[in-house]
Amino acid sequence: MPTLGEKLRQLRQAKGLSLSEVASQAGLTTGFLSQTERDLANPSISSLREICRVLDVPLFHLFIDEEPARHVVHKEERRVIPLGTGNVERYERLSPITPNLKMEMLLLTLEPKHANQHEFLSHPGEEITLCLSGTFRIEVKGRESVILNEGDTIYLDSTQPHRYINIGDTRGQLLFVTTPPGY
Repeated sequence: MPTLGEKLRQLRQAKGLSLSEVASQAGLTTGFLSQTERDLANPSISSLREICRVLDVPLFHLFIDEEPARHVVHKEERRVIPLGTGNVERYERLSPITPNLKMEMLLLTLEPKHANQHEFLSHPGEEITLCLSGTFRIEVKGRESVILNEGDTIYLDSTQPHRYINIGDTRGQLLFVTTPPGY
């Protein structure tokens, strides 16, 4: 199975793009992208999202082997993107990986006092989020924060920079439905 860097290089080259073109469009340095492609740097989720945006592929594409289209995802088959060094804080893709999927479902698990990312993130589309457990503060840049408790939902225009922070004292989980697929 190719490494993350090898997949990025293959995707970039298949699109006929240079390192500097992708780096510039993703808001990164050419050196950092080069190190990432050689597996010498560990990009953040937000950096990977920007690279994938430029390459026009979902983020989860980087973490899977090619497989036939499916419509069912069993719990033990979920694709996982860890946040940080452990495997507890993570995104899990609950929706199948099929061609032309118009939406996706993700599960975010965060430890107390942790955020899904340090910086605000925006991406095309919309998302509806359900708080399954815990207490979260949803920050949208330039707007008042919103608190979600278990059972609460929020709709967001995902083009507005935002992030999720577990402000509770226990591990929490958020369920997202987003369109278009971006992970």
